[in-house]
Amino acid sequence: MIKIITSSRQHHSVESKGTILQSLEQGSVVHKSQCRTGICGYCKCKLKSGSVTYVTEPLGFMSNDEILPCISIANGNIEIEN
Repeated sequence: MIKIITSSRQHHSVESKGTILQSLEQGSVVHKSQCRTGICGYCKCKLKSGSVTYVTEPLGFMSNDEILPCISIANGNIEIEN
C-alpha cells in the first residue's frame, strides 16, 4: 500500500502495482512527471516511511530523503509526500 500526502495536505492510499508513479496514476492520484526514466528528477518526492527499490539507477538529483517514483517500486508499505 502506498500512502501519499499531497501538497494540499490531502491523504490518499493506493495499491502498489508497478512503479510508484504507475500506482499513483492507477489510483487516480495526480503526480507531476516528465521523462519517466529517472533522468530529469521532476517527479521526485519525499519518502516519509518505508523503503523502495529502483528499477534503474536514478540519474536525477535528489536529497537522501527523496525518491523518484517513476523508476522505483515500493518495498511493502510506504508513505510519500509530494
